[in-house]
Amino acid sequence: MAFAQAARLGPLVEAFDALQDKRHPARCAESRQYGNGGFSSVVAKLAAAQTAQQTTRRSLAGAHLQGSRTTHQPLKLQFVAPPTDAGSGASSPPSSQQLVHGLRQLLDLGSSPRSLNIDYNALYRQCELVASYSLRTSDDEPLQSLYEAVKVEIEKSLTALTKQLRSDLPPPSSDVSATAVEQALQNEQAWLDTFAKSWTTWKERTHLVANILLPLDRAAFRHAARLPAKRSAFGADEDAAEGEDVQLRFQIKELAIDSFAYQVMRDPTLCAAILPFTTRAVDTFCRIPQVEAPALVSSSAGKQPLPPRSIEASAFQQLYAESILKLFCETQSYDALKNAVHAATEAYYARLAPLKLIASKSAGQDAYAALYAHWMASVVEHETVLSGWLYDNEIYAGKAMSIVYNRVANDHAEELSTGISSVFDAAGIATLSHLYSIFHVASSHHKAQASDSKDAAATPLARLRTAFGAYIRGKVEAVVNDKSKDDEMVDRLLALKRNLDAIVADAFHADNDFSASMRDAFAWGVNRRDNKPPELIAKHVDVLLRSGNKTMSDTELETALNKALVLFRFTKDKDMFEEFYTRHFAKRLLLNKSASSDAEMSMLLKLKEECGPDFTRKLETMLKDVALSDDIMKAWERFEAKARGSGELPYQFDMSVNVLTQAHWPTYPQHEIILPTDMAQATETFNVFYQGRNSGRKLQWQHSLGNNTIIAEFPKAGQKELLVSTYQAVILTLFNGIESGKQLPYKDIAAQTGLEAVELKRSLQSLACGPIPTRVLRKSPQGRDVNDGDTFSVNDKIKNDRLRIRINQVQMAQTQEEQKDTEQRVLIDRELVLQAAAVRVLKAKREIKHSDLMTEVVEQIKGRFGVEASELKKTFESLLEKDYMERVEGQRGVYRYVA
Repeated sequence: MAFAQAARLGPLVEAFDALQDKRHPARCAESRQYGNGGFSSVVAKLAAAQTAQQTTRRSLAGAHLQGSRTTHQPLKLQFVAPPTDAGSGASSPPSSQQLVHGLRQLLDLGSSPRSLNIDYNALYRQCELVASYSLRTSDDEPLQSLYEAVKVEIEKSLTALTKQLRSDLPPPSSDVSATAVEQALQNEQAWLDTFAKSWTTWKERTHLVANILLPLDRAAFRHAARLPAKRSAFGADEDAAEGEDVQLRFQIKELAIDSFAYQVMRDPTLCAAILPFTTRAVDTFCRIPQVEAPALVSSSAGKQPLPPRSIEASAFQQLYAESILKLFCETQSYDALKNAVHAATEAYYARLAPLKLIASKSAGQDAYAALYAHWMASVVEHETVLSGWLYDNEIYAGKAMSIVYNRVANDHAEELSTGISSVFDAAGIATLSHLYSIFHVASSHHKAQASDSKDAAATPLARLRTAFGAYIRGKVEAVVNDKSKDDEMVDRLLALKRNLDAIVADAFHADNDFSASMRDAFAWGVNRRDNKPPELIAKHVDVLLRSGNKTMSDTELETALNKALVLFRFTKDKDMFEEFYTRHFAKRLLLNKSASSDAEMSMLLKLKEECGPDFTRKLETMLKDVALSDDIMKAWERFEAKARGSGELPYQFDMSVNVLTQAHWPTYPQHEIILPTDMAQATETFNVFYQGRNSGRKLQWQHSLGNNTIIAEFPKAGQKELLVSTYQAVILTLFNGIESGKQLPYKDIAAQTGLEAVELKRSLQSLACGPIPTRVLRKSPQGRDVNDGDTFSVNDKIKNDRLRIRINQVQMAQTQEEQKDTEQRVLIDRELVLQAAAVRVLKAKREIKHSDLMTEVVEQIKGRFGVEASELKKTFESLLEKDYMERVEGQRGVYRYVA
């Protein structure tokens, strides 16, 4: 039965190729860029015929192929007669000489397939006859002989190719001139291009050979022909694993690829060229134009853009990605390529990074770390893109980036940390962010390669954090110890803290470790000067609470108080802050100077939450005193109104008094003063009233805290209400009833008021030398200082449009003696606090070691103040003298509580 049909046979080839891929899943995917072999269509028909022969042994019609020799055209199949020379009665194997000769011509890479006079269909039939014979006779010898002959032809072809590639290698040159080096690089890339094209040609030819020899592969599979072990390039031969079916490991296509790997890729001469040529091309075309660009080390701010990719780089990238990478992958040689590129990357940056660091120092001097950071950021960005196409998976790309981070960042982290302080001053947030990001990733690579725990802790990020802390300590200490700018200390510290917060949040991505480092360093710097910082912080809070809501909203005032509280947390001498805050708080209450009662209560709650109830107990008691005083004043107002109505009141003005418990309030210096008659009568009347309600109690008047409202008549300005202190009021009453223009000498004023010279001069200075609109007195001679020979008179020419004129008392700078007294009171209180803490511990433990007692006491008082070991030793000695504790005999350094 004869019939004819035409068909395209490509899908069968693809199906068979897919079968091979399933048998070898570890082999890299091969690009199928070749035409579909026309003669491969016989595979399906031959498989069916072979199956039928094994079951029914019936004869089939032989196939005679007639068609074009071009593998890309459809073939016309005509079945005319069975192959008589391969019939069931044949006693000798068919000859394969013509087949081997044809394959030899096809494997000649120097010729074109189109120029060869080869009948591909005839070659295929010859191979089919050999396979059919082996299937019928179960004789493996013809198959093995054909296989060995094909292998010999493949090896001969590869030997010729290897010889040709050797001869094409560019000769070595000792000329190191720029022109010679550039020419050598061009020659190397040209040779790599030739090498890649040879590989492509080899794959095309062996693809044709594999299609012709498909019956051989099929028969070898059926008869379990024993084939050689697999060989790989750049490594030892691989033996079959135990129990593995060796015949499944080698087909003709695989034989061709593995032979290329063994003969070409493992040739010593070619090995010495392929990898070095490739890595040099990577450095030359893909690194030098980008990472060695001079613009990357400059003084301009911001990251420099990467230069555009050159034509040479584009050509090499295409060659590498489409040919070299696939070649190494398909020949099982990828590890060698990967390792070579990794080694070249490491050598490149081990050489370049120190040079860039030196160049940065030369260009930027103090700012060299910022310049080097710009360069590192550019390198990381470029290498991330480069590694994306240099390697076939993310693991190897990650290893390459680890090499880059180690050589560029880790190797120089210690040196960079010594000059990093300039980065915090001069560099912007973007530069610091780049530096942090690079060091963060570099630190993970550093830990992976560290030899011990100590090395693992010394990461680039840890060095950056240490440098950041050292920078903060230096800055804060400089501000705190600048005594000439004590008035600006708190504002400068707040501004510095605001900048540091921005750096941590934006540049360091709110890293908790950097936040902790900033807090520790800031606290260290604030406490480099004893006592003064907490005093000035208390003064800053006093200013906010006096005038806060007059110059800012409630929200802004709350924010400002929170910022001040942050500085308060940094101080170790919180008892010193408490002393000064208490004094300011008392004056705000007594003089009604507080701008907001809500803000006062809010601050008390903040301090209570921060330091505990003991810290604010005295402040809360002062508030209760003021509330009790208000109740007394209500009764006094009723008493005063009744006495005024009956004509028994000896004065004609209203008086308000704050009655306070002396133990709960700060102590103030007592100054003698001679009050005017009506004021003296008023204080005496109140004494009688208070004694009538509280017998046995004695009032001690603090006139330094008093304030008065005086109505004054001026010739030109008219009637004004003067808001003044008691001292100022006493001085002004001396000018009642004297003639206009008459002057009072300083000595007369001093005699009539009885005030101390310091307080008198301060009061006169505020009345006669203050702002012009508030100068109700005139001093002669003029000047800002008050001297003993000065004279004073009423200022008839005062001009002020306001009805009420507030005349503030001149704030005298705290003298060294007063400062010493304040500090001494705090130190005395500290000693009592230490003794009380030690006694509490002793009562709880009964017996305790010296070191444990010190630890327990420090733990109890750490929220109030810091203490030195010498102070604790003095405290323990004092308790021993007072018989609160005793040393235990026979036990060195052990104390026992004495009840």
